[in-house]
Amino acid sequence: MAVFIVSCTSRVQDRIQMRDSVTPAPVHFSFERDSLDEVYSNNIIPEFEASYKHTFTIDTSFEFKDTAFFIRMEYLLDSTAKVVVPKKYLQLYGLEEYVVYASYCNLTIEKNGAPFFQKRMDKRMFYDALDVPKKAYAVIYAPHMSIDAGKATVCCSVSIPLTDIGEGVCVEVDLRNGEMEVR
Repeated sequence: MAVFIVSCTSRVQDRIQMRDSVTPAPVHFSFERDSLDEVYSNNIIPEFEASYKHTFTIDTSFEFKDTAFFIRMEYLLDSTAKVVVPKKYLQLYGLEEYVVYASYCNLTIEKNGAPFFQKRMDKRMFYDALDVPKKAYAVIYAPHMSIDAGKATVCCSVSIPLTDIGEGVCVEVDLRNGEMEVR
């Protein structure tokens, strides 16, 4: 085995030196499947559930070109709509299925104290960007809002719970005319 050592000299041929070294003995890890399942179940699942179930509201008010705005974004769970994630996405956890509530965001914008824009954002809004598994098993996750250049933008992930399978999506609302763009 060769080890490369980079030294600090100005000559190119002196920058890399090769030396022989003794190959260390391989390190073997032995995990039983049950202990891995326990690690994932005891750590990752509770962390996911804590962040996923954390519903919240963000509201702000500001002025833009002599117009007063109030914007409210709510991240909520729909207890009437369950999503059942099948075993094929849960092999790492040793689960047969995983059941969560569908999630959504409510976006409300008032302009000079009057209703201006109201929309419930759920994964159906983003179906054009989603493949079949995401349409069936994903939920809205980790929404955040920004306001910039006359637009209010809500972005989130539409992801299959307990996996890294998801799609970043956004809804942008023009604060001049209330037109919405899904991207």
